[in-house]
Amino acid sequence: VSLILASSSPFRKAILEKLGVTFVTASPDVDEARHDGETPYNLVLRLAAAKAKKVAKLHSGLIIASDQVATFGLGTDKADEILTKPLTHENAFKQLKQSSGRTVTFLTSIVLLNTKTNNLQNHVEFFQVFF
Repeated sequence: VSLILASSSPFRKAILEKLGVTFVTASPDVDEARHDGETPYNLVLRLAAAKAKKVAKLHSGLIIASDQVATFGLGTDKADEILTKPLTHENAFKQLKQSSGRTVTFLTSIVLLNTKTNNLQNHVEFFQVFF
């Protein structure tokens, strides 16, 4: 059975390499825009599943996909603000300043899709950091 990592992230690739298993990577191109009324929790689940299903169109085997967001809320309310990737040092400084004295919740989803059975398993892990 082939193992496919549905990600172009060097960090996710490095984590999987630590297991010492053989796998290939495939970069899924999915629209990562948040839908109206979507909670951060539902967003990370939807995006990881979409990535796995997109890769399944070209690869067969066990597909691992993931997504992560950070929010000032718990991630379960549609009003929870999602912190976007800052892209510049100036924006990173602004985000850190905005986070000061607050708790940020990181939500990381993982999906395992078996293309033979079409069985999809998923999980979201919550991690909170106080700045």
